[in-house]
Amino acid sequence: MKKVLSFCVLAGALSISTAANAALIVDTNNDSFIDTSTGLEWMDFGITNNQSFDYVSSQLVVGGLYEGWRLPNVEEVLAMWWNIGDLDNYTPDYSFTDSRIDRRYFSANDLNNDTNTESAFDQVFSIIGYNKVQSYGLTGQKFTSYGFFEGTDSLSWLRYENYTMHSGVPDRILYRDDQNINSERSTANELYSTLLVKADSSSSTEVPEPSSLAVFGLAGLLLAGRRFSRK
Repeated sequence: MKKVLSFCVLAGALSISTAANAALIVDTNNDSFIDTSTGLEWMDFGITNNQSFDYVSSQLVVGGLYEGWRLPNVEEVLAMWWNIGDLDNYTPDYSFTDSRIDRRYFSANDLNNDTNTESAFDQVFSIIGYNKVQSYGLTGQKFTSYGFFEGTDSLSWLRYENYTMHSGVPDRILYRDDQNINSERSTANELYSTLLVKADSSSSTEVPEPSSLAVFGLAGLLLAGRRFSRK
């Protein structure tokens, strides 16, 4: 009986863990999200709205508003945004990567099919936050975010657009490291966020993943089974 119980619990835990591992981007209760492929914790979009890139950068020091955070490098930003779209495992309706500029630019677009079936990006968009929301069409909304980072040779940016309740309109992620926007360093705008990252996600107060809960549940049931067998 104990072997059957343990096997069933273990099988359930493994199935839950497999489902959880399929999600590259997980939420926290720390105004941030974690890219599980790299272990990096990223600040949600919208936290640094109306704060210029120069101002946010000045607040990373000890005692600053964003102490404990840092600016990411190009490789970290590229990996995170690629994983936002899960582009290694998913083919959007429309995508483009220009190999001539060594992946310094890419975009991915996925259609909203109808009012009940949103694009494949919607779940992750709900995790990473947004900078601005506005009405779109009769009943829909458009969520937009820009994220600034230090690119290969200048200030660069990425963007997403999320349209809800509007069939036939694509949600979009866009990465640009091939444009010089140094002129925007001191610009404060409600659309603009500065990308910030923490190297160690253990400092975050993360919402437990289902796989973690399954492990704890498995341990508890196995202990209970041992006590029962002794009796």
